[in-house]
Amino acid sequence: AVLTPPHLLRMLIQNVRLPPQGGEGSFDVISFNGSMTVDSTYDIPTFRTPAHVDVAEVAVLNQYKRDATGQFRVEASFGNRLGEWARLYMTLRFSAELPAPLELHIGAESWRFSPLSTVVTRYHVIEAPAQLAFEHLSEMAEDGSSSNLRLRFETRLLS
Repeated sequence: AVLTPPHLLRMLIQNVRLPPQGGEGSFDVISFNGSMTVDSTYDIPTFRTPAHVDVAEVAVLNQYKRDATGQFRVEASFGNRLGEWARLYMTLRFSAELPAPLELHIGAESWRFSPLSTVVTRYHVIEAPAQLAFEHLSEMAEDGSSSNLRLRFETRLLS
């Protein structure tokens, strides 16, 4: 069949493997007549491929496990108790740079978070740790708790 303007060609390409790293996607479209290039368009913006999020170094520490004085050694040897506040530590690594503005949502069924006590620190191998500025978007209950953390960053996050 011959394609002539203004006819459209719609294609469905199945079984497309996403790249190993997330981020902005783009395509090049080149048409040929035999081995001769007839027309071309490069770097057509398409869609964002989801960035892979690696979660590491997760720790849930109650008030006794956080104590550095050694005064609560026995209590610290017990597990975290249900229904009590604890501190959640985690390291997130992203496979791609995430441009600003960026929203990060963290939630878990039946958990409660205290958004106003959240501290986010960026670590680089070369630079010293630096706290990141963010805005809380979580809807909070009367006691200041929320069923999820919704944070908005005005700074890009590097992979």
